[in-house]
Amino acid sequence: MASLSKERGRPRKSGPRRDGWRVLVFVDGDRKTIRLGAIPRKQAEAMLRHIEALAASLLDHSAPPEATARWLAELDEKIRERIVRASLAQPRHKPRGVTVGELIDHYKRLKYQSDGAGGYAQGTINVHEAAFASMLGHWPADTVVADISGGDCDDFVDWMSQKGLAEATIRKRSAIAKKLLGYAVKKRWLDRNPYEDSGVKTASVGNSARQVFIPPADALKVLQELPDTQWRLLFVLSRFGGLRVGSEPRQLKIGHVNAAAGTLTVPSPKTKRYQGKAERIIPLWPELERLITKRFHEMEEGEEMLLPFLRGRTDASLRKPMFAAIQRAGLQPWPRLWHNLRSSRQTELLGPHYRCNMVEVCAWLGNSEAVANRHYVQATADGFSRAAQIAALPETAWGDSEPEAVEGQGAKRPVIVAPALSGGSSQKKTIAEAGLEPARGLPPTGF
Repeated sequence: MASLSKERGRPRKSGPRRDGWRVLVFVDGDRKTIRLGAIPRKQAEAMLRHIEALAASLLDHSAPPEATARWLAELDEKIRERIVRASLAQPRHKPRGVTVGELIDHYKRLKYQSDGAGGYAQGTINVHEAAFASMLGHWPADTVVADISGGDCDDFVDWMSQKGLAEATIRKRSAIAKKLLGYAVKKRWLDRNPYEDSGVKTASVGNSARQVFIPPADALKVLQELPDTQWRLLFVLSRFGGLRVGSEPRQLKIGHVNAAAGTLTVPSPKTKRYQGKAERIIPLWPELERLITKRFHEMEEGEEMLLPFLRGRTDASLRKPMFAAIQRAGLQPWPRLWHNLRSSRQTELLGPHYRCNMVEVCAWLGNSEAVANRHYVQATADGFSRAAQIAALPETAWGDSEPEAVEGQGAKRPVIVAPALSGGSSQKKTIAEAGLEPARGLPPTGF
């Protein structure tokens, strides 16, 4: 792709001729010459490697390696100008660089396509819009992106913190800002992403303080307070189907139901831009089947949407009626209304009643194991009490007499010996046998 060769220097009056080095490189099919001057061979070879990296990144429209980006940013202006003339870099000092506002507008045109390849789903657009609003709140729209430093990125985090945003929100918006500036590097509007020189943390982090497990019994109480079948089906699809509200239920049609196979096909706008992730198939659990069947009998001839009441409604407009139903049920509205319903289902499916494995459950809910562990799977009070009652060692292992009850604490509690060590049956219990409710589906009352 590029080669290094020696170039004879011109005769000089003040001393012997000084030979230099030049790099020959192909850019868009044309051979370009970049003269490096009279420098040591090792330095010329190092520059050759960086120039090859710039040519390769131009070929596949990727950002150059970090070491090359740093080298280019610190390069002598005379040599850099020769690299610019070879169309391998942008001028360092342009009359007017790309601004934050222009970069955001360009990115929106690319990613906000409704049907184009790589286009974002509406929920993802909303998250990006919030991040872009924060960026424009901190950096004026006419800020040249090349002028943003690593310290400015740190200041952006402090600014969001002063606005009272949660740690998870700050990280998410910082991650989007970093991705946006990384896109500018790929477009060669920036030599290097300033976030690489900052201490900003962008890895997502779960917030256990906002995680709430909604037991089936509480879900039934809320169901009984919802006004009609469509509202109840929406709630059940989230709590017992693990669907993302409202993007996924909004697209459900009666044709997505396969009663004979016991499955429900769920369109997934959030993940459709990834190959093979446009939809997923989940079991038609009894809770879903009951409400879908009831809704089917209510549908008019020719009607195909399962939840037509969602047409034209925003996700935010669903919150107030849901909170009212929760309060009528005698419960305290929980944070992250729909997320915690979906999280409760994933936690439940991985629990002792269903005993499904992580791969299955993640396939049904449409997330990864890493995301599930960080944001969905919860520690529950029932799991704590179960663990506290199971002894790893049988009573006979201690070789002493039965212990006396602790004074003031009453009689000893019964100990359930772990089946794997006691030789007992490993057959799983039903939910009702374990002391939870309901054991299978939901009772007909309340429907």
